[in-house]
Amino acid sequence: MSIEMITLLLFGGLMALLILGVPVSFALGGITVVLTFILEGSNTLFIVATTTYKQITDPNLITIPLFLLMGNFLLHSGISDRMFKSLGYWLFGLRGGLAIVSIGVCVALAMCGGFGPGILTMGLIAVPAMLKQSYNKSLALGSVMAGGVLGEIIPPSIIMIIFAYIARVSIGKLFLAGVVPGLLTAFAYVVYVTIRCNLQKDYAPPLKETVTWSLRISSLRDILLPALLIVLVLGSIFFGIATPTEAAGVGATGSFFICFFLKKMSWKVLWDSCRQTMSISGMVFWILIGATLFSVFYTSQGAQSLVTELVSDLNINRWIILAAM
Repeated sequence: MSIEMITLLLFGGLMALLILGVPVSFALGGITVVLTFILEGSNTLFIVATTTYKQITDPNLITIPLFLLMGNFLLHSGISDRMFKSLGYWLFGLRGGLAIVSIGVCVALAMCGGFGPGILTMGLIAVPAMLKQSYNKSLALGSVMAGGVLGEIIPPSIIMIIFAYIARVSIGKLFLAGVVPGLLTAFAYVVYVTIRCNLQKDYAPPLKETVTWSLRISSLRDILLPALLIVLVLGSIFFGIATPTEAAGVGATGSFFICFFLKKMSWKVLWDSCRQTMSISGMVFWILIGATLFSVFYTSQGAQSLVTELVSDLNINRWIILAAM
């Protein structure tokens, strides 16, 4: 069977399964197993088992549960609530300050957690606080939603780790490449909120409370711990002091001690954090297994030569091809 027909069956079957509501991991793996059996016979199905075993025993992937554990400990420590209040004190008087703080905390949580928990936590903390201060509902929800999705590109993003593993590129370099776009996007959000709130003053009325400098100074301790953890984890990766796996271990240990230091650690917190970490890790690994099976099968059928020939035959500028990608 030609590679063109295989491409049509593979991607057509995948889309059909997704439309039918089959989970992504099983759609990817299922269509791959079926086509492997049809085209290669039952004797080649051992590749499914060996590929799966190779994935779940790869030591590099320990990065994923470690970063997830780090984020779960920080969530249970209540650090997001503390950061929201502390940054709110420092931006007191700035129109739209609570919305800006929401974006900032979402970025900080993304840097701490690896899976962008900002939408969940800020949805529970920041949105009610903004609505209580008569903020526009669209502004309150939009700032949290926009800031929350930055966790996909701001390191240590779990999505980046998965992509780096499948594409066989450096996790550290990918992290470094995501910092500038992520922070620039967050900065653009802040600029937009500031301009919008100053043009439409009813969007974010002035806060009715009073904040003293002593309160601002004392609140710095709530920002210091997560900031130090971010510097230790991401700084050690960017400067080549530690590998992403080692940095993830440092982050998980550091978040455990932060939780302990803030007197939030208990057997229940420890159990819940580990259970949630295993649950999300299991989901991630299933997707990774399905995606890898899909990639291995398609590559073995000649996908690389198909794509190369397709691009080579196009008589257009390379920048147009890059833009199309």
